[in-house]
Amino acid sequence: LVSVVLPLYNGQNYIFESIFSIQNQSYDNWELIVVNDCSKDDGPLIVKEYMKHDYRIRIINNEENLKISKTLNNGIKNAKGIYIARMDDDDISVQYRFEKQLDIFKKFPDISVVGGWQQHFGNSDWLHAPYETPNEMKASLIFRCDVCHSVVMFKKSDFLENDLFYDPKRISEDYDLWVRASYKKLKFYTIQEILGFYRIDGSNITSGKIEKFDMEARQITAN
Repeated sequence: LVSVVLPLYNGQNYIFESIFSIQNQSYDNWELIVVNDCSKDDGPLIVKEYMKHDYRIRIINNEENLKISKTLNNGIKNAKGIYIARMDDDDISVQYRFEKQLDIFKKFPDISVVGGWQQHFGNSDWLHAPYETPNEMKASLIFRCDVCHSVVMFKKSDFLENDLFYDPKRISEDYDLWVRASYKKLKFYTIQEILGFYRIDGSNITSGKIEKFDMEARQITAN
């Protein structure tokens, strides 16, 4: 029912924590798709060790370094689940994340994207706590990326039917995707509690690109 798409690039230090947080979910009907973007460390070997003991985990190896957007799109296209759940190779999901998100999809069939609050940890202790309702989320997306990518889950069919994939030309690939989804009138909902932990250790993709992100964010909303 749930396909977890997890891009892997030189993530040997924390990938085991991310995988364990998925294996520890209270809801167990999931597959974990690790898309290896030509890692140069032992991250893929660690994943393969987990695969020996858990048939729900599989790895896809990019033939060349495709970067984040194309890597995510590759995972989505290979996903078998009705829902796509996002994780990075250093994220941690709380135990009841999937269960709570699936409850929202069941309760509100018109919802396409279910997120939650995201606690930053490591070099930051900021809590990203987006608004709850579809109307609030639609309004907030005009001003900022208010969807926490480390805990988001969305209906695969809604995105495929609207040809919504990550754009490789964007630095803010997540924000761009959510804004385009909002333009397509897809509805967003945010569970008002922490569903995951987002690591800030100075090596994140976004850490050295804040100014570029801000500039592109203004372009995305202007368009």
